[in-house]
Amino acid sequence: MRGMKNVISLTRFAVENDEAHVINQWGCDFHQAYAQIGLIHKHIGYDVPVIAATATLVEGWQFPDILWVIQTGERVIVSCKSIDLLFRVALYLCRSLPPSPKRLKIVRVWELPHIGALQHMHACLVGRIVNLGIPESLSLDIQQRGRAGWDLDSAALGITYVKPSVMKRVAASLEEDMQKQNGEDCQSTLSKMKKTKGRGKPQANMKSSETMVEANMMVVLKAHITGACLCVAINSIYQNPGEKSLTSCISATINPITTIFTCRLPCSSCQPFWEADVRPQPFPQPPNFVIPPNPPNPPGHSSKLSAKMSGPAPPLTKKMRENAFHCLERFACQHWMLKDRSHFRYIPYQAFWGDGKHKHLIEVFHLIRSQETLNMYLHDWEFLPSDGLVLYELNQCYDGKTAAMKVLKVQKAAEMRVKKKAIVEQGNIN
Repeated sequence: MRGMKNVISLTRFAVENDEAHVINQWGCDFHQAYAQIGLIHKHIGYDVPVIAATATLVEGWQFPDILWVIQTGERVIVSCKSIDLLFRVALYLCRSLPPSPKRLKIVRVWELPHIGALQHMHACLVGRIVNLGIPESLSLDIQQRGRAGWDLDSAALGITYVKPSVMKRVAASLEEDMQKQNGEDCQSTLSKMKKTKGRGKPQANMKSSETMVEANMMVVLKAHITGACLCVAINSIYQNPGEKSLTSCISATINPITTIFTCRLPCSSCQPFWEADVRPQPFPQPPNFVIPPNPPNPPGHSSKLSAKMSGPAPPLTKKMRENAFHCLERFACQHWMLKDRSHFRYIPYQAFWGDGKHKHLIEVFHLIRSQETLNMYLHDWEFLPSDGLVLYELNQCYDGKTAAMKVLKVQKAAEMRVKKKAIVEQGNIN
């Protein structure tokens, strides 16, 4: 026992519980010894960490990739494969909205037996269809995306988010196909699997149901990776007739006489920057735009007001810091989707600021008075040449709002002093 206490007293000692499971359906009767972990922790001391290794823990509760669905102001349908995923997505979107009873009206949860039940909703108002994970088949994917855009005057979008594990399996299958076409007999390095622990079976024979892809869906995902037109891939699968069925979106919709492109919304391969349509690009300033100087003080203007308005701006308050943080998050979200390289579509927008550049920017936000100052603080920021000017304009908007609030505060204080002075003078007269 004394030896055990010596082991526990070590700074690198920890208790690990291997094969811990988090499955609600199994109930409390499964592995009742788990309930004794707290008692054991009490005897060994709370300074000793207890670590549980599990393979059945549900995924995270944050989905920043679909945060835009509550920012566009449009009706968006988010399709989830399970009730558990549906609950986590709805909870994340509700928490992302400002606290208000209206959150339950903005984010609504529908549990439907099949996708066909959506026809009872106001489908003509739906502008976006989002699939979290690939559907079971390509036919089901087309049916789900067909629930948007019933209004012919609208440009609807169908978006499918695919897990990286699925894309790795598709990339491995694509590489195998390329090697077969080249006549190579060696196996792909991506398809080599190590044997699982204690099983003696190759991991390739134990494919997860989440990474299993239907054959037709696999063809479309391969076309997405190679940059081939998705419409051509779908037309080839279903053998759709027509002279232009095997022609890309861009080529099939160009008028041969006027050479004008008439397709309103091509597929993501023919127009890789379609994500920019989800969030509108901020309006640029007109050419030769100059910020107007402050007008001179009118006659009779109080010099005390000018003195209080002059001088450096005070640091941001806690509330202002929170607002600035959310504002910079939205700024990063909008401009990240406007990047014109393919890898920006897979990396989350949080990488826009690099190593915490936005946190440092909030600390000095009130000190930025020129473009040169901004460039000095963010000299090592990757996107300073492309987004620095727009970020400075955002800072100018903040300065304008801060100055207006400061003027209003000073004027209210002056009016209050005048009222108090009048009350004191009236009391002295009486």
